Amino acid sequence: RDSLVCVWEAGKGALLFVLEGHHSNWVNDVLFHVDGKHLLSCSDDRSVRVTDVSKQRCLRVLEDAHAHFVTSLCLSPHISRMVTAGVDKELRVWDCR
Repeated sequence: RDSLVCVWEAGKGALLFVLEGHHSNWVNDVLFHVDGKHLLSCSDDRSVRVTDVSKQRCLRVLEDAHAHFVTSLCLSPHISRMVTAGVDKELRVWDCR
């Protein structure tokens, strides 16, 4: 476990790129937005980050998204909502518009 976000091409097993410095603690969950242009990640640093995949640059940070570690996230592309879960035993719903 570490604070890196590694993006792999699963079919070839090739490492495409590594996002360093995006999180300051362990990364717990990562997912691609359905548009394929954005990557979302959450971490024990209590943040959720949105990254532009082509530029490998963080576009948005939800600092202190939870009172404790953010353990998972889920995205609903049809209603522009994201749900995060944390060690604080809370589910939070975010408007992604």
